[in-house]
Parts: sequence; structure tokens; C-alpha cells
Amino acid sequence: MKNLNKILFAVSGVLLLGGGAVLAYMQERPQQEFSDLTLANIEALVVEKEIPSVRVPCCPAYWFNYCLFEMVMGDGTVANGKMEGAINC
Repeated sequence: MKNLNKILFAVSGVLLLGGGAVLAYMQERPQQEFSDLTLANIEALVVEKEIPSVRVPCCPAYWFNYCLFEMVMGDGTVANGKMEGAINC
């Protein structure tokens, strides 16, 4: 039993030293620097833009839970839209 305790103590020490070495390496390695263009792209993705929305009056029948409607796209074309979830009328 004493030998098992010594082995467990030695293995624990090796794991602790190895973990400390990995932690020290991860903290000291050089960090990647991003270009101004990359940072601007990341900022543009994060910034919330207010998207105009339009309420579509919709009174779906009781056997389905969605509404079909036409919407005008930014380029002027008309597309069909489908809105999930019933709106109370």
C-alpha cells in the first residue's frame, strides 16, 4: 500500500508540473495581431443595425399557424413571404 501511495504522489507531482509548464507556455507565446481592416470587419459584424420592419395583418385559419404574404425586396422585385406564428386579430 505504501508503494501505491508513493506512485500516486509521484504521478500527481508530474501532472502538476506539466500543467504548470503548459500554462506558462500559453501565457508567454506571442499573441496574433489583427490588421485594421480585420478589426473594422469584426466591428461591422457586431454593430446592431436597425432593420425596418413592417407588421403584416394576418388572421390565419385555425388549422394552420402561418401567414403567406408578398413583400417587395430591395431591388424592387416581389417575393413571397411566410410568417410563422399566428397573430391575434
